[in-house]
Amino acid sequence: MTHVEAASPSVLSLDKLAAERAQQIIAGAKEVAARPEQVDGLVTKALGVLQDGGVYACGLYLTARSGKGKQAEGKVAAETIVSVCGLLRGLGWPVSEKTFLEDLAEKVIGGSLDGVLLARGVLEKMLVYCRYGAKAWDAETGENNGQ
Repeated sequence: MTHVEAASPSVLSLDKLAAERAQQIIAGAKEVAARPEQVDGLVTKALGVLQDGGVYACGLYLTARSGKGKQAEGKVAAETIVSVCGLLRGLGWPVSEKTFLEDLAEKVIGGSLDGVLLARGVLEKMLVYCRYGAKAWDAETGENNGQ
């Protein structure tokens, strides 16, 4: 039983890290007046890219979407990059927003397989939590759910 108690805090810590970063994305989206369906669409596509192409492909996708200037979706994508960087730093990957793709490529290509798989799993969890957060936000506003 002692072994289970010792393992639980690290699992909860990763879960907490993913949840905090997802909340940061939703809060940032609300600040830039994005709509819940924009956030849901962006993170759903990012999640699909992550699952199909991996961590670096997801980073490329988010970087491409953040180049949309002052549009709300571009700002949400940029906020998601900041959250991904924070999440990866929390996992011990020193990633900067300024050199995001270079740092990410270095960590994915030069990193250990275990580290890449851990990052992918936690990033996936963050994006799923973000989708749930967008759906909860949509339910709060009642704008897009037929009410």
